[in-house]
Amino acid sequence: MKRPHHLNSQLQCRKGAAAVEFAIVLPVILIVVMGFIDLCCLMLAKAAICHASRDAVRACVVDGKHGDEGAKIIEDQLIGFGIKDAIVSITPSPEQTFFGQPISVDIEVEFKRVSWLGKGSVFQNVVLQTKATMRSERLIVKR
Repeated sequence: MKRPHHLNSQLQCRKGAAAVEFAIVLPVILIVVMGFIDLCCLMLAKAAICHASRDAVRACVVDGKHGDEGAKIIEDQLIGFGIKDAIVSITPSPEQTFFGQPISVDIEVEFKRVSWLGKGSVFQNVVLQTKATMRSERLIVKR
């Protein structure tokens, strides 16, 4: 059974309206999706630097690693996440600490260096910072 001619023309007109609606809605949907992906990237980077700071401070307090070795641990872990140019500060120097003295590891990373969107990121001015502190378990034995 054939449709009447006036229904066919209305369907043709409706198809054009759907294309226009899609063209209007698509950029909004893409912006929301890109923003969500960028937010997930931000959360992953924050988790990565938190984990790296805890591992580095743990190596310093238990194994007696030096500050340079702690910074190398951080660099090795962050490079796996594509994070470069992190500012690392280990205070006081682990080799100068005694039992029970706190050792802190601070890491600072600009998110624009991590985000795959670069300058288009909503979070381009965000600086990720983390600090991990533990007490030294290193015993100094005098002979």
